[in-house]
Amino acid sequence: MQIKPMATLAFGGMVLGNHLGLLRFGPLLFLADAGRACLSPAAVLFGLEMWRLFTGLFILSGDGHMYWAMSSLAAKGLSLEPRVGTESYAVVLIVTALLSGIIYTLLTWIGLPSLLGLHNGFDSCFVGPDMVLFALKPVSLALGGNEASSFFGMPLPGGAHAAWVELLIVYVWHHNASMFANICGIFAGYLYCLLAGLTIDVPHFGRIDPAALGFGRAPLRGMARG
Repeated sequence: MQIKPMATLAFGGMVLGNHLGLLRFGPLLFLADAGRACLSPAAVLFGLEMWRLFTGLFILSGDGHMYWAMSSLAAKGLSLEPRVGTESYAVVLIVTALLSGIIYTLLTWIGLPSLLGLHNGFDSCFVGPDMVLFALKPVSLALGGNEASSFFGMPLPGGAHAAWVELLIVYVWHHNASMFANICGIFAGYLYCLLAGLTIDVPHFGRIDPAALGFGRAPLRGMARG
């Protein structure tokens, strides 16, 4: 029996519905205020506004951002969710959102983006599901997917380089995109794999076994298996 991609549809529907102004009721009205819902590392660390690690996912910066986010989610979600099941895929979304938000917050706090010559977003707001979408690339690859995809119809290579090629293309296409945030998303994907006991394939480093890095217990083992 083929698994229907309910988590992909629900997540995409929330993001798209909020962007189009269709969710302006009840507690979802909170998402209409980007200033209160966006991922602000300073607010997370010093204001303990932990909800921002998740609520910023549902806010888009414009129509171009919407087109890329929806096409990227469709390509990755419709490939991964049927392979692992809806519940496991939902876990992947939630955990990678948490990991990427934490990684981004901590690294902007210590000023790493500035040292690399990139915009440091510690005192600003980050919006969109971008980090999670980039995290899905290495997760899908570790679960047996080739991860060949497309960017507005242009075919992209699969394999270990897939996430990094898409990272460069997105940055060239949309300079306002946060390259550093998307890099955090890729590393969140790698970290999720290690916590789930999945071997990762990293460019220039090759295949890395979780046990070799001390992740033998793999606390997330079994939550997402292809």
